[in-house]
Amino acid sequence: MPSRPCFIHIGTHKTGTTAIQVTMRTLAETLRREGVLYPSAAVYHAGHHNIVFEMLGDERFDLALGTLDDLCEEIRNAAAERICLSSEAFEYLHASPQHLAHLRDAIRALGYTPVVLLYVRPQADYVESLFAEMTKHRHAGTFSAFLEGITVAGAFRANVYGCTETFTFTYDRIASDFAATFGAENVAVRRYDRRRGAVIEDFLDLVAPGAAALAEAAQLRDVALNSRDDFACVAKRMIDNDLSRHPEYIEGPTSTLPFDELRVTGYTFAPLTTAERRRLERRFAESNAALARTWGVDLRTAASGSSPASTGALTAQRLFRRFDDLLRTPRGTERIPLREGAGGDSTA
Repeated sequence: MPSRPCFIHIGTHKTGTTAIQVTMRTLAETLRREGVLYPSAAVYHAGHHNIVFEMLGDERFDLALGTLDDLCEEIRNAAAERICLSSEAFEYLHASPQHLAHLRDAIRALGYTPVVLLYVRPQADYVESLFAEMTKHRHAGTFSAFLEGITVAGAFRANVYGCTETFTFTYDRIASDFAATFGAENVAVRRYDRRRGAVIEDFLDLVAPGAAALAEAAQLRDVALNSRDDFACVAKRMIDNDLSRHPEYIEGPTSTLPFDELRVTGYTFAPLTTAERRRLERRFAESNAALARTWGVDLRTAASGSSPASTGALTAQRLFRRFDDLLRTPRGTERIPLREGAGGDSTA
């Protein structure tokens, strides 16, 4: 580990990044006394997203929140032993070597060595979690099209605030692109652990050894996504966004959907079938093998805290399949039921 590291936490998305950022902001003063600076300049919400927005010309860039120059000035004045920057938006820069070089040179000019931290998770889990997130922000479309696009292209692209955001599923490429600019010795790849609080503990052990106890004392935990309420929220957003454009297919209010059942019985958001999971594993097998070979992270083994799909997952699959079918059904044809017992086929 370099004597004066500047950690650049780049995500990926849906690997506890928000929980990490909130933790760092919450403990900022305490960490500062331990010699670790989590800068306040360029923070958008809890992460340093404003830097990326500035580089990419994103409409969300807010000059009042601070620029890269402002961030560097804060770091220079603080003279801390360790610096930590965090934004999953840094991932978008992996295919822009000129932006990566600009960031690297700015940090080196301050007397720090940039160290990239990349968290990844199995692609099947990422597909489900990212779809939930994109649906909440109205960027996903149907699940079938979302899944097919990722399987074919190895990435999902969304036009957001005047920019194209690319969510890359070939993790070895992300790591290699950052290594080409920062040096392989300054890139660390970690597997995301979904156990409650595990990613925060792991992150703090890397950037501020001994500080994990601070998060424990503050009762800070990573909130597991893909929960029953997330699923209900996503399903409702799908109804609000898309099915409302097809009122001829809807009989009665959306309350006929099994939202209450999902909350009561603890179903998980898991629309992938076993066959689709296997297809994703085959699609990204080469990339994951390279990740294991070069970066020592094996996504082919079961993760801690993982669990097999439940009956609730099958219900989620049925709802998503029927939703997709509904959007593809020509006008004037028979409405496809969205709930078992309402008629029609009830198989996944």
